[in-house]
Amino acid sequence: MVMKNKKGWIRIVEAVIAIFLLLGVLLVIYSQHQVKEESFDYVYFLQKKVLDEIAVSNELRLEALAGNEVYLQNFARLSFSDNFNVTIKICNLDKSCKPALPENKEVFVEERIISTELGATEFLPKKVRIFVWEK
Repeated sequence: MVMKNKKGWIRIVEAVIAIFLLLGVLLVIYSQHQVKEESFDYVYFLQKKVLDEIAVSNELRLEALAGNEVYLQNFARLSFSDNFNVTIKICNLDKSCKPALPENKEVFVEERIISTELGATEFLPKKVRIFVWEK
């Protein structure tokens, strides 16, 4: 009878260890998922910040209207760490602007329409899109 009792306790301890291992794995997976979502939110925040600066700054807005993607791309890269690729495309409102993008990466895209100042003689708004993905 004593031998049966020991086997029962061993089974209970094994079950408890298995439960703790399973909970540990689930906790690790959940925490990694939370960190990834927070980094996605941060990327979107930075994209919106860059587009806001382009819309507000007279110099950057004029560069956008002139179609100077390189200038705006260099400006945008200052906001992101070296772990990210940043590409800016400028196009007319009726055109699709999409650069060559990696197929195996998640690409974050935000856009803003940039137009001329009040009183300008021409009204040629442009669409500015910022594409960001991890290296």
